Amino acid sequence: MKAVRLFALIAALGLLASIPAASAPGFPGAPAKSSLAQQGQAPGSQRGAPPPSQQQMQQQQQRRQEQAQQAEQGQVFRGVLMLQNGNYVLREEDGKTTYKLDHQDVLKKHDLDKKRVSVVGTLDTSSNTIHISKVILVPAGR
Repeated sequence: MKAVRLFALIAALGLLASIPAASAPGFPGAPAKSSLAQQGQAPGSQRGAPPPSQQQMQQQQQRRQEQAQQAEQGQVFRGVLMLQNGNYVLREEDGKTTYKLDHQDVLKKHDLDKKRVSVVGTLDTSSNTIHISKVILVPAGR
């Protein structure tokens, strides 16, 4: 199990090399099997659809891995990281909800102010704080 987690961490770092927060301590990740492989379907096997490119297949696999990790590591919260009174908070995309975040020491090591992210973690409703498992930087244009 440790070897699988180590391999997953190395693979995640390779895919997400441009995201320093994902490789920081306190943000573990683990790979999941492809849902296409589980269903016995070949990529691009839909009738009349052109086969997906290598990059599209990697993006689809990454999304499936993220979804599988959600079940293991908690909810996914999407929004923008903002500095508020010297601490990072997550403002959801709707702009109505703001959450406090733990692991401020790790977050502050990176320039994440006004960056769109997906935060995987569990919500402590008593303090409105997300206990972070993983931070994923959302590429511009998504």
